[in-house]
Amino acid sequence: MMSRYQDDVLKIPEFDVRKALRLLYAVEDAIGISLCPEGERKNYPYISYSYFAFYKGLKSAIRERPAKDLSYLEIGCGIGTKFIITQDWLGLGKITGIEINPVYAKIARCLKPRASIIEEDALTFSGYGEFDIIYTYQPMIQSIYEPFIEKVKKEMKSGATLLEVRNLISLVEWIKE
Repeated sequence: MMSRYQDDVLKIPEFDVRKALRLLYAVEDAIGISLCPEGERKNYPYISYSYFAFYKGLKSAIRERPAKDLSYLEIGCGIGTKFIITQDWLGLGKITGIEINPVYAKIARCLKPRASIIEEDALTFSGYGEFDIIYTYQPMIQSIYEPFIEKVKKEMKSGATLLEVRNLISLVEWIKE
């Protein structure tokens, strides 16, 4: 028997991100340049993480609040595939992503024109206090990430929820008092 969350998720067709990435990398190879910063594939526009776990985590973060009144920020949003869940499935009000790679940010804007994409380094972004739900998939190396996530927690507004994927498998929920 499926849970209520699994049943909801299975009703929605999934965007074939892997096919899109293969196409992106084929274009890079064909033109002989990398579309990633510094000419290397150091960051990724999409990291595979269970849509079911993400959806379940967001449902928990929403709690009893009206979804349309909540604002959502994704740190390191890549091409914005999670926006399909946040906006279309759950109906969150204000959807925002921070992405340092201009190519990925442009793709995200095309995929989800109603989302606001901030093309900026998450380390220097100063608007974390404006959001009700903040999601991150550890978009930087561990030595930078730990102090960074403490900065995010400090700047979050009271009652906001931080959802962060740790060790590629576990979704950790932290609520600021």
